[in-house]
Amino acid sequence: MSFKDITAEDYSPKSFVVRVNSLSEIKDNHKNALKEFGGKWNTHLRGGAGWIFPNSKRNELDKYINEGKITSDSSPQVDDVLEKIEKILKSHGELLQQILQTLQEADEPEPPKSVRLLKRG
Repeated sequence: MSFKDITAEDYSPKSFVVRVNSLSEIKDNHKNALKEFGGKWNTHLRGGAGWIFPNSKRNELDKYINEGKITSDSSPQVDDVLEKIEKILKSHGELLQQILQTLQEADEPEPPKSVRLLKRG
């Protein structure tokens, strides 16, 4: 089953837009799925309102439009989390390494302190 009420078209070199037929009941049916894929609703786009997406989501959205469902191999939530983790590691990798090292050092036991015993006299 494919969706004939949804169209995807290039918008800019980095993004594409998904537009849904103007019937409100159809829009509502797709709203949650398009949000899951990370789409942002924008009423001020060239050509009218629509859901704007980065080009990296194009294959997933094409599958959704053509197959009529979110397929198991296109899990937008997992992909988004992995993408965010990758960005964090790239931009803050050195800082994370320092934090890890500090935590590991904090877990190491301190060497015993020498105790000096005094004679009672």
